[in-house]
Amino acid sequence: MLYQIKHGEHEQALRQMVAKNGGELPDLIKNKPTLFNDGLQFYLQAFFALESERYPNQYGIMPIPVMKIIEYGKYLTFSDFEIDDFVYIIRELDYAVLKYWNSKNAKST
Repeated sequence: MLYQIKHGEHEQALRQMVAKNGGELPDLIKNKPTLFNDGLQFYLQAFFALESERYPNQYGIMPIPVMKIIEYGKYLTFSDFEIDDFVYIIRELDYAVLKYWNSKNAKST
């Protein structure tokens, strides 16, 4: 997920440039991380959908509200047990993103 946040928007442009002009893809793209289970792609898509639910804050990005994650899980008709797992996974992804952005913002100030 952090690869996607750091390099995702540039990867497609680089792929198109290499396809048009020839050459080789950078090692960063050739060796990009992959999910060990295709079923995990669902959680990444859900995470990126839920990112729009962050409340604006003058101090940086805030965590995705837990109630928004729960609402999304209910929208997906998850059972209470599935919602518990869903909340845990989305919050762990969110924690990784917050850690990345906070470290990036700390370096720039």
